[in-house]
Amino acid sequence: MTNNDDTDIAAGASAIINASGISTSTNVKRLRAVIYVRVSTDEQAEQGRSLDKQLDYCRQYCQRRNLEIVGEYADDYTGTVPLEQRPKGSLVYKMLADNVADVLVIYMMDRLVRPPEEGDEWDIAILVRGLAKLKKEIHRTDRGRIGTSFADLLIAVIDAKSAGDERRVAVKRMTIGRYQKARAGLVVGGKFAPFGYRFLRDDHGRVYGMEICEEEADVVRKIYLWYTKERLTMWAIAKRLNLTHVTIPWYRQTRARKSNKNSPPKLWSVRTVHRILANETYKGDWAYGKYGTDYSTRRILANGNEYGGKRVQNPRSLWVHVSVPAIIDPKIWKEAESLRTANRKMSSRNGKSPFPLRGRIRCAYCRRTLSGETIKRPYGIFRYYGCPRHRNKAMGDSCPQPRLPADFLEKEIWNYLRRLMEDEKRFERTLRRCLSNMNKTIADKKRELELVQEEVKDAAEAIEGLSRLASKARGKALEALEAQIELATDRHEHAIAKEEQIANQLKGLDVMPNVETALQFRSDVMRGLQDPSPANMQYAFNLMQVRVMAHDKKCQVFCMIPGEPGVFDFTKGIELTARIEFPPSRSAP
Repeated sequence: MTNNDDTDIAAGASAIINASGISTSTNVKRLRAVIYVRVSTDEQAEQGRSLDKQLDYCRQYCQRRNLEIVGEYADDYTGTVPLEQRPKGSLVYKMLADNVADVLVIYMMDRLVRPPEEGDEWDIAILVRGLAKLKKEIHRTDRGRIGTSFADLLIAVIDAKSAGDERRVAVKRMTIGRYQKARAGLVVGGKFAPFGYRFLRDDHGRVYGMEICEEEADVVRKIYLWYTKERLTMWAIAKRLNLTHVTIPWYRQTRARKSNKNSPPKLWSVRTVHRILANETYKGDWAYGKYGTDYSTRRILANGNEYGGKRVQNPRSLWVHVSVPAIIDPKIWKEAESLRTANRKMSSRNGKSPFPLRGRIRCAYCRRTLSGETIKRPYGIFRYYGCPRHRNKAMGDSCPQPRLPADFLEKEIWNYLRRLMEDEKRFERTLRRCLSNMNKTIADKKRELELVQEEVKDAAEAIEGLSRLASKARGKALEALEAQIELATDRHEHAIAKEEQIANQLKGLDVMPNVETALQFRSDVMRGLQDPSPANMQYAFNLMQVRVMAHDKKCQVFCMIPGEPGVFDFTKGIELTARIEFPPSRSAP
């Protein structure tokens, strides 16, 4: 029997065994105990660490030590979070602080703490001493009371470190196992499947795939239809879904129930609709490893510990793609993606006045994008497109490109597009030929992207293999391996930069409009859309992929329809736009 056990019996027993073996009753008050048990995964239950088994051990311990049980709490939560910040652990800590209980009984040390990082195991000593100041104790079923002596605290710290090391090794193995599972073409399951799907499980209950849930999938298809065909905003889609009483996705319902079981069902929001429109799973491409943690953003708790971290998206080269049944046609998904990109860039919330050509005019001198400006005069308010460097005179780095009147430029480009659309057959024939050439370019870029992704993978494997050899090498062999690792790292970084470049190019190419959509818009324009609104102009400029190059008072206009670019001279615009004066032209630097 250890010294701790002797202390436990002397403090908590109501009967003492004398030298003759006869039990003698005492008036010592029984200590009040609160039992705390915890699991965080199903695997722990399979390994014999289920809540029921932990409770049995803790109850037997209290019975042997003659402790009065005043509470039992069970957590389904990670052990990396401090006890006082867990759902049930906070209640246990409050009982001890409020003198409702005298002893905290746990199954083993890893049920109380699992230090997330090296060095965090010393926090257990702080917890033990903090409770000791309140005259409270922590008891373990395998070692008894955790004392405050140096030896007892050292044992507790070593056990906490072992629990942390076990967790870190388990997390590493689990991560490797999940990546291997995904590379084998199997889905790695979480708590819930994406809205519109349900998980497929094997005989052991493990997730290996997904199937379509038709009831939810119909909602997803409607969202994409409303967004791409009817051109509803995300806010309008959310409003329509709420008016038709469509069931919200599982994650909104679950969070609502957890916050307040009696709260009314939550409504669809713009954020919920955006998540569905941005999820590549719906086109049949599920990916594992999309997100990681930025540990530089971890929060500092009151006790000085760091916790959490911002969830960030990993580079696409680290994603492992798995094919699943598609709810949305990939072409429709790409159309929705291009619309989201264009809407984000051209949204009215990013400017005080409507500028349909915002982001489409470039300066021939400095190659910068002209931005919209609104200037108030005593005789009215005027809109212009101006080069940002033209206004940078104070820094001595001014661009000679003058401001361009927005009303005149937008009107002339609109009329230029109408002239291109006059011949319907020529317009359709040219449009289809342009789309065919663009599809060929996209296919070539995708093949190039696949080759670069293979290069990224090969470089990463080379770095990993060389690092394993370097860990066992010494002397000149180590220096040679380190030089090779440096070369492989440069190769890997170059390949990743190339991959991002090609991916950005593909984003710019994947915005080609649907032929039927373009023909329908052409029909609407030719039917009498003579005085278009800024929204109509912006839609036409996006559809036709208008690009403008400005040089002094002249502009060249290009669009997706091949042919001679439109040229507009703004010296003529002075006569049409009253009281607008241009500064004298200066030669390019």
